[in-house]
Amino acid sequence: MASQTPTGQSLDTGAIRVDNATGSAIIVSNFQVYFPNNASTFSLWSNLTIGAGQVGIFTQTGSYNFDTSDFGQFGGAPPLALAPNNYGGNGNTSAIGGCASSSAFIAAAGYTAACAATSPVITFDIGTTAYSFTDTGHILNTGGWDFVNNGGYGGDGNESINWNVVGSEPVRGGNGVPEPASLALLGAGLAGLGLIRRRRA
Repeated sequence: MASQTPTGQSLDTGAIRVDNATGSAIIVSNFQVYFPNNASTFSLWSNLTIGAGQVGIFTQTGSYNFDTSDFGQFGGAPPLALAPNNYGGNGNTSAIGGCASSSAFIAAAGYTAACAATSPVITFDIGTTAYSFTDTGHILNTGGWDFVNNGGYGGDGNESINWNVVGSEPVRGGNGVPEPASLALLGAGLAGLGLIRRRRA
């Protein structure tokens, strides 16, 4: 596994994982994450070489400098209509709430446009090819609110969310590593690379 995160840090961070399922090493450059809600761009990382069959993780490079739950449009708590304790009614058994709820539930609550407009965007280059992925499930910004406050909704107050495939409907326990057959979820032309993201406290 390749990473640029030193040991000995206090962790409160989002993370993006790039799986290299190709037969040769790749170099990921110009890695950036953009949060439209407050026009924040993170470009903390140097070029990262990921060996064949290996994974690379882009996360904080110092304590709290990629605390992505702080960049949600709802601040400390989601609107009542998208509260995580409503998950039983929206099909989102992850109990994340906010813009991580199911698309049908978001639409019924009237937040489709707001959630789409504030989805984090991940961009990077591999060689001369540029890639862009939109975190429509709002895993990086924990549904658009500071999920450490989940205890107020009957949750455990822990922001940790397992790996979810970018562009999928999120599940707090994760929806796993993409299989080759599901790579269409990640965008045409990715050529065997998987991209997933998580939120970790």
